[in-house]
Amino acid sequence: MPLTAEAAATLARGTPMAVDFAAFDRFELAKTMRATPFVMPPVANPAAVEDIVVKGPDRWIPARIYRPPLPAPLPVVVNFHGGGWVLGTLDMDDLRCHHLAMTAGCAVVSIDYCLAPEHPFPEPLEECYAATVWVADNAAKLGFDRDRLAVSGGSAGGNLAAAMA
Repeated sequence: MPLTAEAAATLARGTPMAVDFAAFDRFELAKTMRATPFVMPPVANPAAVEDIVVKGPDRWIPARIYRPPLPAPLPVVVNFHGGGWVLGTLDMDDLRCHHLAMTAGCAVVSIDYCLAPEHPFPEPLEECYAATVWVADNAAKLGFDRDRLAVSGGSAGGNLAAAMA
């Protein structure tokens, strides 16, 4: 299949800048990238949002609940952000979680699990497990249907979701 004219023109312009990531210390680079504010795009059809903390094995885990305007009990998806184990945040998945809640008609609980290198394996896995169990155990109180609980995630979060399933 040939490239579209727009794709060919984009490729012809080349990469706007090249970064030699090997020239940077990967731990310092990860810290710098995590400290950079993430600009969240506007959400056309937002779900109701509540920031909470969930009891983890070693700390209180930040989390965010997205609720569509539907009667309880809602099915619930526990979401784990991507980011290659070192960069992800709740804000990076915000648009996707709004979309999932509003189009699927379910609550979404997005988990801000700990990141490497400060928290190596198995810490992120253990936090995600604790958070998933917490959501299931507190489903009735939160207005969720414990019997309709699913997990999701992108990239590293997808790996964690698969481990939770």
